[in-house]
Amino acid sequence: MSLRLKLLLVALSILVLPWAGWQFVRQMEFLLRQGQEQALLASAEALARSVAVRPGRLPAPGSGWFVHRLEFAPRLDGEASDWQGAQAEPYAFGAGRPW
Repeated sequence: MSLRLKLLLVALSILVLPWAGWQFVRQMEFLLRQGQEQALLASAEALARSVAVRPGRLPAPGSGWFVHRLEFAPRLDGEASDWQGAQAEPYAFGAGRPW
């Protein structure tokens, strides 16, 4: 085997390595996306089954939010003292009654 042929084989193998790496990355991305999709479908199915088992535990349909009224804007610094202005009973979904 001549030196030129050996150098040509080494050069081609060096050029193939990035392509093989790219193919590996593409395949890994596909498999990870597929796994994420399956996990999301499984959690959605579990949530649907749990709701179907206990349908009476959901709030009545309507517009509204579950919120606590604060007397001032809280500072998000990890201290609980900002939340002491919250009411004991939160406002419920739509109906205006405590939850």
